[in-house]
Amino acid sequence: MPTITFIHPALPAPAVLQAEPGEVLIDVVRRADVPLYWRCGHGTCCACQVRICHAQQPRDWPWSRKERNVQARHGLIDASTQAQEQIDDSPERWRLACSLVVGEEDWEVRW
Repeated sequence: MPTITFIHPALPAPAVLQAEPGEVLIDVVRRADVPLYWRCGHGTCCACQVRICHAQQPRDWPWSRKERNVQARHGLIDASTQAQEQIDDSPERWRLACSLVVGEEDWEVRW
């Protein structure tokens, strides 16, 4: 089981949780009551923005058309980035917790 570590100034200490591979990150957040703000949970509002760090970075990462469109609508990416079906998976890139599927690797999540 991968370990997901949530780090945010509102947390007194990092929240360290276990997740199932294939679980959507926002479901981990909800289950553990992590104070990450979210509204819709369906990839339309862009409220659940996070940055992910893991040992396999950098690498190309597939992302959904919905996530690309939402991030473009909120000004987080430009049109050329929106057209890409894979992006550079870097710790600086904003992603949506409702669109991220946990893999086998441990993640550090910041927002």
